[in-house]
Amino acid sequence: TPSALGDRLHLTLGGRWSEDKREATLVMGTAAAGVITPTGVPGDGNKTYRNVSPTVVVAYDLADDVNVYAKVARGYKSGGFNTRANGIPRFNQGFKPEELTSVELGLKSQFLDNRIRFNLAVFDADYEDIQVNTSSVVGNPAITDVLNAGKAKIKGVEAELTAVLLEGLTFHAIYGYPKPEYKELMGADGVNRATQYTPINSPKNAWSLDLEYVFPWQLPGELSANLNYSWQDEMHTSTSNPTFLIPEYSLLNARLTL
Repeated sequence: TPSALGDRLHLTLGGRWSEDKREATLVMGTAAAGVITPTGVPGDGNKTYRNVSPTVVVAYDLADDVNVYAKVARGYKSGGFNTRANGIPRFNQGFKPEELTSVELGLKSQFLDNRIRFNLAVFDADYEDIQVNTSSVVGNPAITDVLNAGKAKIKGVEAELTAVLLEGLTFHAIYGYPKPEYKELMGADGVNRATQYTPINSPKNAWSLDLEYVFPWQLPGELSANLNYSWQDEMHTSTSNPTFLIPEYSLLNARLTL
């Protein structure tokens, strides 16, 4: 409260409690003449995962329209069962939850009677027991499974600028620089393959520019025109094969809306 923390200092505490129940069945069999005959005892996956993830945010108002903050949060992704596992025993074992610890430092600001808004964030996220499709059979790297293989980190920066240039004309720009990497990826054979795996869907640099104009005309609705240009670096789309690569590309979009 302002009386306890001062007019400019703000403290936010949060928490999320989760309970996820996962059930799955795997039946192995042989196929002949279009008929599948079950063999052995079916796999039976049944587990419940519980998690409590806290969040702490400390913010300070440098001025009426300038705020800096620090945020620490925990995240969680449920465990489960892989129906393409290498055999019934491995299926029954399943995989454990994945957990994330994120630290973020940022700035939120507005200037010139709220005509310009600038936000900046620097972040660092650490993954534990990350779920990865990796080698699960000693001596045969071609056979893979979903394992809690190790650790990963994502750090980077994001910046956002919005400006009202004229009455009805708004400019918006966004820039992002994420740097993900696997720190440890252990297969069932105990070999760390972190250097052989590449994080996916994460271009090193990405930015976009957006210009929108809302016409002042009196119509049965609001008429607006939008022009958007975006660009991003190359990115990998397969974790374990760097040849699956989307080259850098840009997109230009124009839209007229009533």
